[in-house]
Amino acid sequence: MTKVWLSKLPDGNLADTDICQLSEKVGRDPASVTPAMETAYRDWAWRKAQFELCRKLLVNPALSGAALEAWQMKVHFVDYQGPPMTLPCRECDEAALPDRHFRGAWVDNGTAVIIDMPKARLIHMNRIRVVRNAELVKLDIPHMTALSRGDVVGAAATETQKQVLRDIPHTFSLAGFTTPETLKAAWPAGLPR
Repeated sequence: MTKVWLSKLPDGNLADTDICQLSEKVGRDPASVTPAMETAYRDWAWRKAQFELCRKLLVNPALSGAALEAWQMKVHFVDYQGPPMTLPCRECDEAALPDRHFRGAWVDNGTAVIIDMPKARLIHMNRIRVVRNAELVKLDIPHMTALSRGDVVGAAATETQKQVLRDIPHTFSLAGFTTPETLKAAWPAGLPR
């Protein structure tokens, strides 16, 4: 059974980091790896994972903007001499994690990772908006062509289609979907998946 570390990031999101066994990492025979070696490796791997998750928290006061970002990305774990970086963290089984479809809505309540349904609804509506926006772009050419030809009926028809698409976030309510499975299946009629 694969284990992962769950870490709560400063922005409130969860990070899940695989816990790789030493024997898997270095290709050793598992029988040749002592418990002390495994413990030391896991401690090192945990500190490295925490460092990678916290890298954006490192600040060089002399830099800002893109220069600061570039500096943060160049700081490596092996070179870091500062205080240990830790985030609220716990170990759990990967099988206990929910479906990754609403990964941005994961919340760790201390005993299980659950999906925050209001966040999941926002994520799903944003996915609907992406498809809707692509459909609106597809209608721009026929609409402009109809206008340039003086085809008032064709322009009105495409404008009606565009308005129906624009109204989707207001007319297609996700409030009634209370489980991730039903929410995942919800999609406006006439909008391609």
